[in-house]
Amino acid sequence: MKSITEVEKSANRKAPEFPINVKNVFPKHRQQVLNENGWGFRDCYFTFDKDCLVFKGERYEMCNKPLKNARTSILELLNADITNYKPIKNPEHNECDYPPKVENKVFCEELKILKIEYSLNFDDRFLRCRGQALKDFYILRYGRFKRVPDIVVFPKSHEDVVTVVELANKYCAVLVPYGGGTNTTMSLNYLKDDNSRFFISLDTTQMNRILWFDKTSMLACMEAGIAGQDLEDALQKHGLTLGHDPDSIELSTLGGWVATRSAGMKQRKYGNIEDMVKKITLVTSVGVLEKNFLVPRASIGPDFDFIALGSEGTLGVITKAVVKVNPKPACKRYGSMVFPNFEMGVNFMYEVSKLTVKPTSLRLVDNIHFRLGFAFQHNRNFIGKAVDFIKLYGSQILYRLDFKKLSMTTYLIEGEKDEVDEIESQMKSCGSMHGGIFGGSKYAERAFQLTMTNCYLRDLFFDLGFLFDSIEPSIVWEKCWPMIKAIEKAWKDEMDKRKLLNALAFRISQVYDNGACVYFYYGIGPTTDRDQFEVFDELTDVLRVVILNHGGCLSHHHGIGKKSLKYYPQAVSSVGINVFNSIKKELDPQNIFDVGNFTIDQNKSKI
Repeated sequence: MKSITEVEKSANRKAPEFPINVKNVFPKHRQQVLNENGWGFRDCYFTFDKDCLVFKGERYEMCNKPLKNARTSILELLNADITNYKPIKNPEHNECDYPPKVENKVFCEELKILKIEYSLNFDDRFLRCRGQALKDFYILRYGRFKRVPDIVVFPKSHEDVVTVVELANKYCAVLVPYGGGTNTTMSLNYLKDDNSRFFISLDTTQMNRILWFDKTSMLACMEAGIAGQDLEDALQKHGLTLGHDPDSIELSTLGGWVATRSAGMKQRKYGNIEDMVKKITLVTSVGVLEKNFLVPRASIGPDFDFIALGSEGTLGVITKAVVKVNPKPACKRYGSMVFPNFEMGVNFMYEVSKLTVKPTSLRLVDNIHFRLGFAFQHNRNFIGKAVDFIKLYGSQILYRLDFKKLSMTTYLIEGEKDEVDEIESQMKSCGSMHGGIFGGSKYAERAFQLTMTNCYLRDLFFDLGFLFDSIEPSIVWEKCWPMIKAIEKAWKDEMDKRKLLNALAFRISQVYDNGACVYFYYGIGPTTDRDQFEVFDELTDVLRVVILNHGGCLSHHHGIGKKSLKYYPQAVSSVGINVFNSIKKELDPQNIFDVGNFTIDQNKSKI
């Protein structure tokens, strides 16, 4: 069998030189390009310009195009009057507002000798004391964080990480790995009352190289700090794709995907991160944990890669991973189907799950999502708008559909053309069985493009005084629809009792043979009687209980962190807690990775 070098030469192409230095979305001082007070890039944000909603910036197709219908849809969704809307500016957080940082000059001197870069700048440290949880932004505006890192360290290699971990053990410091910072479960926050330990934020994002890839075995080894979109762009230059495509792909990292057991939009074809990873390198307090072989499968006891998967920074630092890659698809096709209501859409998703052929990505949204999405599509020319109008409202007249009940599925199919044709044909057959109407490809393609910009909407709602968050349990098909209805009922009962402005919207984001991920957003308007976030936490607990009572899991792909910590024992049993504690004690005897995730007594501290 020919090696990759021989294959490249025979094709008259220059074989790549490894490692490949990949363009990095993250500068060391990331506040230069990233929003310190919200999601994403600092030059991109939603705002109201007279009667129109506008997404400012230059990075996305929809930037700077007036979205008048989107403004109307948001007003209907929130049942709110925002005529006098003015963005609320977050108060400044200064170093004097926080406990004095713990000094460790000897540690810094050792880093200098070893030529490992670091920063003591408050802005660098403050940006890394939290992630992207809703509570993080509530604290940014109305409170103070418990602890800010004393130093940010920027390793450039696996060897640098080994050294930093050894030094952390030497000085009994606390070390929290930090990648893209997109975490939404407060897993990056340090909440201990003890302010005496030296607190290190280890930023992995300068470790972003592709160390090697092998087109014969279709494997690639990459450093853990590489951002998803940077990774994908680099692979596609060589005719490859990983196929992991979460909503946060621009900013989340490979190491973060592994640490949280991430899932992406293309799960149906390529699998989730645990299906892609073939070997993980984890730097622990007692040494490096990794397999000494790379084979398709081995029967030699428990697979220790699964210790790293989902560990959320508690056991060590993930420095690199070998992943399965795929040929860049020859054909890509988008499509959509409209259903009379959300339940019929869910039934369609179940029908598709039984097919032997699989679309790459398949998502279903309820009517609230559908109307918002349709409003956001209205930045087209007159002809495009006319076509959309005829397709949608013509179908309503012809099929007697109610626009305020419609749901829609969007899909992406990748592969050879014949394969794509076959999959789409079978999906259309399933759709027609459940009252679906084919909606064409343009809407779906634009909907996929909107995925990354939709992440910015939460900040807009927050500025309007609304708290919005999401929960993404997975559930077996038998209990899927009953759980959705139970969530709706519990939410309505609470809203009737509390008399709050509110919104609740569902989507099916991932489909499996035996179940699905039910991803839903919930939000409330300002309250006057009690602290707003206290009320929001109570509502979250109500929804969590409904999910658990129906056999759903706490999280499909966001992780546990501290957001769902108090439910963790119920999910894994006391034996599971003891097993984790035993692993933790063995790999981290001094509790260097004391971030508090999965540590049940940490729940005694008020988050």
